[in-house]
Amino acid sequence: MIAIGDTPTVTDGGLVGHIALLMWEKFGDEKYLAFAQRILDKFEDWPRDSKGQIKYDADPDNGYVYVDGTGMATPFYAVWSYLFDDAEKNAISVLQIENYLKYGVQPRTYLTFHGYEKCSITQGELGWGRGTGWFMFAVGAVMRYCGNDEINAKCETYIEKTFKYLMKDKNMFSWSLSEPDGPSDTSATGMILWGVMKAKEVGLAGCISDRTLKDIAFASLGEIEDGVVYGSTLGSPGWGAYSDVYDANTEFGQGSILAFLAMYVHYLER
Repeated sequence: MIAIGDTPTVTDGGLVGHIALLMWEKFGDEKYLAFAQRILDKFEDWPRDSKGQIKYDADPDNGYVYVDGTGMATPFYAVWSYLFDDAEKNAISVLQIENYLKYGVQPRTYLTFHGYEKCSITQGELGWGRGTGWFMFAVGAVMRYCGNDEINAKCETYIEKTFKYLMKDKNMFSWSLSEPDGPSDTSATGMILWGVMKAKEVGLAGCISDRTLKDIAFASLGEIEDGVVYGSTLGSPGWGAYSDVYDANTEFGQGSILAFLAMYVHYLER
């Protein structure tokens, strides 16, 4: 039985919640919808900043917006808006993208920060690879489930600019896009591609060619041994704290690479 704690302290539940909604859509089992409703009930009173951005931490005194929180909460709201034709949830989803593009992405380079404070003070690694992946989760979900021409155009530009940092010699993304000569990272690569494939489901992200997708898919396969995905960084405990272990098997690399490859196979079979 799916369950969620009574007092979640971070937005991680949103990541599971959007999957529960899709499971409900596919199988019609009401337990999935009940689970999603509980998450929505928690999120409705969740702390937000002055611009309406959903925070990662449930502590109302924490002024930080983390890219992780945006990446986990936005797909949940986007799928909900799609399934129930909910204009309010649609607007919330789009707002998360607009705010993060404005306050958490460097305008000149389009590199994504780990987060920001008070809509002005950016925090953490510029171009953190997995942070870029978290934001791409949000971008892909909005394009797939609730985008309009205006926000889709902004998302297309973000995707195109992000792929200029693809490591051409490895067909992978670095642990930090601002360090193109650094170690490649399966967690960053898989998460970024997951978002792109969501947009591809509805014919968007045309700036990314089928050849590029194929090259990244084959590079990803090279990081897998007996079903285990290696080449990932470990978790980050906070601003500026990033792993110096680059060849690990983590849930970030394992889950995202396999999700990307599964979506890529489905894309080829359309």
